[in-house]
Amino acid sequence: MIPLYKPYMPNELPEINNILYSGQLSYGKYGKTFESMLESFVGCNSIVSVSSYSAALLVAYTTIGLKPNDEIIASPMSCLASNQPATALGAKIIWADIDPATGTLNPDEVKRKVNKNTKVIFHNHHCGYLGYIDEINLIAKENGIIVIDDAIEGFGSEYKGNILGNNGSDITVFSFQTVRLPNTLDGGAIAFRDRELFNKAELVRDLGVDRKQFRDKNGEINKGHDVITTGFGFTPNELNSYIGCSQLAYISELLELQRSNALAWREKLSVID
Repeated sequence: MIPLYKPYMPNELPEINNILYSGQLSYGKYGKTFESMLESFVGCNSIVSVSSYSAALLVAYTTIGLKPNDEIIASPMSCLASNQPATALGAKIIWADIDPATGTLNPDEVKRKVNKNTKVIFHNHHCGYLGYIDEINLIAKENGIIVIDDAIEGFGSEYKGNILGNNGSDITVFSFQTVRLPNTLDGGAIAFRDRELFNKAELVRDLGVDRKQFRDKNGEINKGHDVITTGFGFTPNELNSYIGCSQLAYISELLELQRSNALAWREKLSVID
């Protein structure tokens, strides 16, 4: 049997042991480096990395103030992981039909589903095919709705010369689970167009704590610092972040190999009736 998915891992990861015995396993040097590398590749300077794709969605939804019974227009042609976090927060998923040619949301169907309760259009880019980004974003703008691009299957896809995550949508969520490129064993990230949302998301992913003010000049907990928002313990650890850095160093070559493999499969399967 030919495996459909084979997780990529670099041949050598020389810093693994150093990290494991460094005394610094939680988010630190490699977490910040991974975010910086992501920002450089995507072309967005407001990216927050987290411990999983589900964490990325929960942080994004909490940051924008999603409430129970808020409605999210989404694609039925998407991964279960793309929709469960919203329902866990009490939001309602409203399915809009897709365009058969792309597998992505049909703008006319999205427009039909918009109402006063619509908070988010969750724009899944099925199998890396970028959908009607401009049309969906225009619908959202006209109705005061937030667009979240779902890049669970679309890391590295380009639209009008820009990488997904830098296409004018409000938020983009990424998955770095084992079968994704890149993978960090498990992880995720959120790209924000609005810097204020980015600043809030940094707090939300770390229990509401502002690490820049959490400790005083002596390294002790700053008694004057207060937690001003709810949050989660979703910061990525150094081991996962290091693996992500190691894969991002080769991401262009890996994506090109993935595309060439897809073309080879298409060519071989095209002769089958």
